[in-house]
Amino acid sequence: MVYKSLIRSKIDYGVQVYGSTSEATLRSLDVFQNVCLRLCLGALRCTRVERMEVETNIPPLRIRRDHLLISYGITTNRKRSLAIPACGILLQWEHLLHGALESVAVRLHFLCQALGYDLSSGDRLIVLNIAPWESSPTDIITHWLPTAKSQAPEVELVPPPLQLLSKPAACRRRCQACLQLLPGANPR
Repeated sequence: MVYKSLIRSKIDYGVQVYGSTSEATLRSLDVFQNVCLRLCLGALRCTRVERMEVETNIPPLRIRRDHLLISYGITTNRKRSLAIPACGILLQWEHLLHGALESVAVRLHFLCQALGYDLSSGDRLIVLNIAPWESSPTDIITHWLPTAKSQAPEVELVPPPLQLLSKPAACRRRCQACLQLLPGANPR
């Protein structure tokens, strides 16, 4: 796809510094991604962003940033030659110069803490082969967390989109998991 080859690679290039940028800059990157998705799809301005993300199978930029930041942290932690002691000095200077903004290391630490993931462990995050909206919500959380399925936290079920409620037959062919969410749907 044009978006993945040309645009997303440019957005992903600076993922390591996203933790020390302002919220306004991150919002402008979100707007940039949405405009690029509209151009690639030929969608109207009134088309919802969530619909375009579902149609193109592209996650929101916030999730993509977090995933790439954790992947970068795992790679850096595994290769000790990359985790040089100078990073600690740079981290201290970054705190002194930009007290209001989080550094990359601090953001990575809090993100891993929220996920319950220990960077020093050898576990890797699993990249899903199917879109998150095509699997059950507990599968999504289980793949993102390094814990077993039985230890995964409870997930609040999001109601299915109106399209799925009005067309359960079309949904049945694509996704059997959606039928469990539909009230009164016949699985046959």
